[in-house]
Amino acid sequence: MPHRSIIDATLNQRSLELIREIGIPAMPAAVLEAWREMNAAEADFNRISRAVSRDPSLAAKVLLVANSSFYGRTMANVSIHQALVRLGIRGFHRHIIIAALRDAFRDEQEGSFATFRRIWSHLVLTARLAELVTLRLKEPVTPEHAYIAGLFHDGGIVILEKKFPGHLQAFAQQATDQAGQADMLAFDRKHLQTDHAQIGELMARSWLLPEEICLGIGHHHDLDFSRLENRNAVMLARILQLADRLASHVARLHNHEPLEFFQDDVGDSTAMAWATPLLEQHPWNRLHLSDLQEMCAAVMAEFDPEKVDEI
Repeated sequence: MPHRSIIDATLNQRSLELIREIGIPAMPAAVLEAWREMNAAEADFNRISRAVSRDPSLAAKVLLVANSSFYGRTMANVSIHQALVRLGIRGFHRHIIIAALRDAFRDEQEGSFATFRRIWSHLVLTARLAELVTLRLKEPVTPEHAYIAGLFHDGGIVILEKKFPGHLQAFAQQATDQAGQADMLAFDRKHLQTDHAQIGELMARSWLLPEEICLGIGHHHDLDFSRLENRNAVMLARILQLADRLASHVARLHNHEPLEFFQDDVGDSTAMAWATPLLEQHPWNRLHLSDLQEMCAAVMAEFDPEKVDEI
């Protein structure tokens, strides 16, 4: 079998080729300008507000997100500046990213709304659960980084679906045929000579996300992290793995087909049998099954699948 570094180099080359062919959804100029101002030594709220307001479409979408019960906020009839003051820098940045990323992904889907809706639901669920897991663990990884990583983590699927329509459905069929035991990353590599995690990492880099987020996205399917030196990225990748599974669990409780496929709890939508051995391992041994159930219940209370397309 070829050495892992050779495999990675081949995948990286194929990923870059595909990115050149397809193109990565670009970060809007207004988001980039606002992001730079937010990271200034002394962030100026007026400059941030003006940057976002220069893009009326983005500004309108940010306010819609801020006022959407789907995202846990009700801020009717506020201006961009008022939303920034109420949400703070981090909260406002989250809303900008949600609005811009959703718009970019929806544009990429070229009419396949059902597929987009399913992917976007999974991304939002994973983001929120990653945030809650991080809050419980009290790791150096920030809840904000966990949330943004969750929003981006399967973005590569959206990009690959544009280039190869039906790829996700083909994987779903294989998962059904193999009783839920299919490996999505292996499926990507076999049929496309790249994978959605690497494509997602490249997109995160193009949006100038922090290094630990980019690496966490690129490695969120890994089992061996021995070659990844950034320990926050390792922790973030592991948080994404757990949040992924919890998002699938919540999707089943809502009677929606999850984006990921797992055999061990398909038989009973209320079961979390896979969690028992997981909670015996570090760092998850700091959590209890009741913690996971509480997090899922909290997200269930927030999440209305009928509102996922309201923004």
